[in-house]
Amino acid sequence: MNTKFKTIVLGTLVAGSLVLSAGPVLARDDWHGRYDDHRWNGVRRDTGNDRRDLRQDYADLARARRQRAFDRRHHAGRRRLGWEHRQIHDLLNDIHNDRRDIRRERRGWFDWD
Repeated sequence: MNTKFKTIVLGTLVAGSLVLSAGPVLARDDWHGRYDDHRWNGVRRDTGNDRRDLRQDYADLARARRQRAFDRRHHAGRRRLGWEHRQIHDLLNDIHNDRRDIRRERRGWFDWD
């Protein structure tokens, strides 16, 4: 009886340690399937990249707007303000394109230009 109990306890400890050590390997950071790869005509596409790009574009846009406001308060030149205006315009276009891509992915079709 004592040897069976020891065997069960030791077996449980060994199995538990193996399961715990394999846990980080099996861990995923997208519990809701946001970053799953989709297939369309045999081409893999990572949908998480568009969301990361969108978050980065919003952060860049906020940074560019703060910089433009700072330069306006400190009377920067027209060339500098024009460059910043163009940069903000380009970031808004990037945001628009990223949002369009995300909408298309939700519908299940992609525009492969």
